[in-house]
Amino acid sequence: MRYDIQILRGLSVIAIILYHFDKVRFYNGYLGVDVFFIISGFLITKQILSDLNKRKFSLKNFYKRRVKRILPGYLSAMFLTIFIAVYNLTSEQFFELLRGIKYSLLFLSNIYFSQTINYFSPESERDLIINLWSLSIEEQFYIIYPLFLITVYKYAKKYVFHSIIIALFFSFLFNSENIYEALNFQKLFFNFENYIFYSPFTRAWQLLLGAAIFLIPSNKRIKTISKILLICLLFSLFLNIKIEFYILLLMIVSLIIICNFKINLNYFNKPIIHVGTISYSLYLIHQPVLAGIKNNNYYATPVSYKFINLDTPVNLILTILVIYFLSTINYFFVEQKFRKEESGIKGLLVFILIFIIFLLSIPNIYKITNPNYVEITNDNFELKRGTNYLQGRNNELCITRDSIESACVFGNGEKKLYFLGDSTVASLISGFLNEDMFYSYTMIDYTQAGCLPILGLCDFKYDEQYYIDLVSIKNSIFIMGGNGTYNYLDDQRLLDTLELLMENNNYIYFLGYVPTSSVDEIMYFMKNNKYYSSDNISFHKYQVSRNKDFEDKFNNFYTKVDNSKLEYIDVFEIFCDENLCKFYDEKNVFLLTDYIHFSYTGALSIFESSKFVKLLLNE
Repeated sequence: MRYDIQILRGLSVIAIILYHFDKVRFYNGYLGVDVFFIISGFLITKQILSDLNKRKFSLKNFYKRRVKRILPGYLSAMFLTIFIAVYNLTSEQFFELLRGIKYSLLFLSNIYFSQTINYFSPESERDLIINLWSLSIEEQFYIIYPLFLITVYKYAKKYVFHSIIIALFFSFLFNSENIYEALNFQKLFFNFENYIFYSPFTRAWQLLLGAAIFLIPSNKRIKTISKILLICLLFSLFLNIKIEFYILLLMIVSLIIICNFKINLNYFNKPIIHVGTISYSLYLIHQPVLAGIKNNNYYATPVSYKFINLDTPVNLILTILVIYFLSTINYFFVEQKFRKEESGIKGLLVFILIFIIFLLSIPNIYKITNPNYVEITNDNFELKRGTNYLQGRNNELCITRDSIESACVFGNGEKKLYFLGDSTVASLISGFLNEDMFYSYTMIDYTQAGCLPILGLCDFKYDEQYYIDLVSIKNSIFIMGGNGTYNYLDDQRLLDTLELLMENNNYIYFLGYVPTSSVDEIMYFMKNNKYYSSDNISFHKYQVSRNKDFEDKFNNFYTKVDNSKLEYIDVFEIFCDENLCKFYDEKNVFLLTDYIHFSYTGALSIFESSKFVKLLLNE
């Protein structure tokens, strides 16, 4: 065992954990992952070439060892993660977590996260499996790299080092935005920033740097690696890549590996070496524990007795001890057990089978453990699990479609009904999808996430597809609104929008003020066993005042447009009476899925209890 490498591992995982504890204070801690990449490249190259030189290398045995090394600890950590998730995530987050776990099982979690979340965003702090992206990078590398190394070793043995250096520079060149655009990588990685962080193409050079370190003769290592990193630094200047500190860190790490320091065990380095030994389990387990606590605090709110303040020394120490205790158990009773046993592959297959069965049964388990979760099944439509968002073909969300041509359509009636608005309106549509509406209307979901249908906002601009589509609609009805409508009631652009949409003999049903909570109602109830709005006089007063202001502003511009084609849909009384605002019905079923989006029960209540039924079905 190389103690210097174990110390590097230990310090790297400590840096990563500190970063996930507090991104502000330890803002460079995430670079510990990059150190792991170099170490991995060094060790894997040493292992493969050593076996090749002894003529005993087997791809089958290589991949078998990788599976035994990675999967057991991962699967047991996922059992823990799912247990934490059940009590600390919303339904939408929970089912999204399961999707992420499935991607990570296929070693594609880096692709999944590149399309869903920015690693440096505040939301990532509460993601239980955000750390798994790096495992996918490594495994993708391990699938290709042995084949590359074997081929070069077989046909150009003298040029193994040169081949690795060429591959390293090619990987580094992939940091260029020109290459990103030329190869159309935005389809995989959403944006350039996510591509740089999550892509195996931009990360491979770090693993290859570790490989190069192993291959350089010991008497030339320092000089050669310095040249390689200097060239990378120059490339970064020409490619406008701001990674000078990054390069400096990799130089330091590389030099430590190169020098092969002889470490004498003592009271200082023994604990760090131990941390390095269990670093994989620490890496797997720290994030779900920390993110679970942060989600608990977010939903319980600071006033709750369940709030865990990580700024207090006692809670901080206890959290560290819990992470260490769980990681130690995972290392000794799972990692080591499967790694050491010759027949461990059979036991691992059983373990994998148990996990798959568990994963498939989770939705039913979740229903039992979470009584507030209601799964809607309807022959007329399909909802994304954990939400009230409609899905079309291939389980694609109906919200934010590129054009009306690709929009989700429901019903086959003669009259056309368009839903315009943000995700709040998108969560309303399911309440309208009944047999009577299907017979009378063709309903089109043309909602846009985070965007109100107001001229000048998002894609509602001249010559944009959204604008072209809307101005071409005739003799139809628009249901429009959204979470931020209140902020535009004094804006001339809203008046211009209404006049534009009504020009072609269209009618507009304008959604009134929807009370919003400052907390996720369902999660608040789960954490505190009480409703946020109950006995909250100030909350009720604020909502009543807000609704009155909304109505006054609407009435102010109501006379400025052709109001024979404009109807105001008051939904306030569905949520608030004279004394209380509540977000659940008489059966205690929640009307919202979070703090603003309607549940199916909420959407149905708005359709049936407002004047929508009268206006649309003449009842």
